Amino acid sequence: MKIQIAYLPLVQILLHLSLVRSFSQTSRCHAFSSHIPSPSTMSSTSNLAPAYVKVDAGIVSTNDVLGPNKLSKVRLNSGLAIGKYAYRLGLSERLTSQLTHFLEESGIRDTFRVLLTQNSLEPGEHLSLPLNMNNSKNSEHLWNIQRPRSHWSNNMHWIAPANTNAQNAYLETLKRGGFDFALESIAKQFGMKKDEIIIHHAFFIGVSKATSSFVHQDNPDSGGRGFTVLIPLRLVEYSGSELAFQTDNRENEAWYKYRMNEAVLVGDGTWHKTADCDYQEMNEYRICANIYVCHKGHPINNATNAKGVVS
Repeated sequence: MKIQIAYLPLVQILLHLSLVRSFSQTSRCHAFSSHIPSPSTMSSTSNLAPAYVKVDAGIVSTNDVLGPNKLSKVRLNSGLAIGKYAYRLGLSERLTSQLTHFLEESGIRDTFRVLLTQNSLEPGEHLSLPLNMNNSKNSEHLWNIQRPRSHWSNNMHWIAPANTNAQNAYLETLKRGGFDFALESIAKQFGMKKDEIIIHHAFFIGVSKATSSFVHQDNPDSGGRGFTVLIPLRLVEYSGSELAFQTDNRENEAWYKYRMNEAVLVGDGTWHKTADCDYQEMNEYRICANIYVCHKGHPINNATNAKGVVS
């Protein structure tokens, strides 16, 4: 009986995936796509690196433990800064706890387990559906589930809000965790007022295998007004580095190992990529919260999909 209970959520998710895939391609639409962007719609704000770059490799220094909402530049052990807008950001345990609980309650963690260890989407495939139907309130939360196209060279999947109910639930979780104080710190560091920085989009990413992922930039040429915040929520024990950076001049590469209660702030034009990994033999996977924040006047922002947490 215990085994049946333990695997029941996975069976339900597999049934959901099978049923949704049985519909026509036109049914796999992004609900509320005119209001809530899916991660794939953000690709126009990314630049890809040339296919070959000669670099000297190093390790990101993480000897110092950052307190909540404290910022520190990403540096090699030699002291060399990776870039003007690459930072580490200390987080409160409360924020990590709130987000982890949300993953479990919403059914997102179980969905990632199925997608990354049992039944992955095809590259470029996407669908929309509610998750964890055992919880009645989740029936009103619709999520976009998608896998990037094959040029990403990994099995990363994205799960993003597909309607306002799901989006608001995510934002409320961030607020309960005190993410507004992290936003204030980012705003202060980059010369913005606390009511000028907003969350443009928030979703989750999961991966269990990556090989030679491409180096790219998020939000290039934003003038320090657009950032990606990566928050680790589930890591694989005894695994290697999960993220790689390149310096602005492309001459140095740095490998970063995620730490719980520490986010990575990938700012204007910072070159980075998913580090190689393979957790599949261990039946494991990792999950991060991925949050796009920007100045409310940044071109990426528009009034229909930007949400502020700071009151």
